Formats: sequence, C-alpha cells, structure tokens
Amino acid sequence: MKQHFIKQQNNNFLILFFSGWGMDENSALSIIKENYDTCICFDYTDLTFDKSQYTNYQIIDIYGWSMGVWAASLVLQSCNLPIRNSTAINGTVYPIDLKKGIHPEIFQKTIDFLSESNLLNFYKRMCGNRQNFQKFREKTPLRSLSDLKKELISIQKMVKETPVPRFTWNKAIIGKNDLIFQMENQQRAWKNIKYQIVEEAHFLDFKKYVD
Repeated sequence: MKQHFIKQQNNNFLILFFSGWGMDENSALSIIKENYDTCICFDYTDLTFDKSQYTNYQIIDIYGWSMGVWAASLVLQSCNLPIRNSTAINGTVYPIDLKKGIHPEIFQKTIDFLSESNLLNFYKRMCGNRQNFQKFREKTPLRSLSDLKKELISIQKMVKETPVPRFTWNKAIIGKNDLIFQMENQQRAWKNIKYQIVEEAHFLDFKKYVD
C-alpha cells in the first residue's frame, strides 16, 4: 500500500483517505482542509500499512472510497489510532460479493479484459456523466495497465483468503447513481449503520462530504 501525504504541516489533526482501485495520490486533492494534514492511501497490491506515521496525531478522521473501504477496514481493525470519525463512500466491506459489493463475474471480467479502451469505459461508468468525467480526467491516475491488473488480481486473492473485516464505520455515503457499487448492494451492506443516499455517481467531489 502506498501512503502519500499531500499536506504535512505538523498539524494535530489528520484526514486519512483510502482511495479506490487504480488510483494514485491525486485522486482526492479536494479534501485538503484547514488545520488538518492529509494522507492518501492507494494501491492495494499488498496491504502493508505503516501506522507509525500517524501516532503523533491527536485526532484522525478516516474516509474510505470504493475499494478503499475494504482496504481501510482490514488494516485499521488492528491499529490503535486516535480515530474520531470514519466515513465510507460508495464502497463496502464486501468488495466482491453478489449482493453486497461488485458482482464476482463482473470483477473477473474486469481482470480478463483489462485494456486501455475498457479502462476508459470503466472511468466513464465510474463518473456517470460528461462533466464529472472531465473533472476526473484532470487527475487521471498515472499508473500502467499491468500495474492496475496486478492490483485487481491481488485484491481478488485477498478477499477470498481473509475474513470480512471487523472495523466499524460511523456512517456511509451511498451514491444513488453509482454504477460500480450498486446502490441496493450498498444498502444491504450498511443496513446496521447510519447511511445517506445522495444524487451522485461512483466518483464524486469528496470535499462535499468531509465534515
């Protein structure tokens, strides 16, 4: 796992953002907040997590998006960090699941047929509309196809081999127009916690949901 500070000014508070599959440190630049340092986690080819970078913070707010919800849940469930709030955005702790995540067959096809053109189509589905897609294109991840495929295969293997994580999220944001993690699947996954349904696609302006 890559852990990249996009803002590090020795503040007492930290926003720790776990991004989605295939992303890089530019995926959530909008979440920078006054008086908070900000660190982006991405690339779940492995889930090696260095929590020592965060032990001096007084308060940490966690945000997980898409596949980052699952990744955050796995690594944070055993970390004794000063977490105040945790918000899951368009993702679940069941990332490859018929009823609570991404359909297993769709996930497998993404691996089998990953190409430049199919990746572009994925981005368009992820964004939902042209305006949102243009915003995303301004910070398209600079990662190779082979790198993205390797990450997908690793995620699939880890999901099969690890139990559902026990980390407790405070709330979930569910995009009504999400074409990656279907709204109904997210609702089933989050039936036991507070969730908010919003008029959003899978990719959105994260800053709107940073408290």
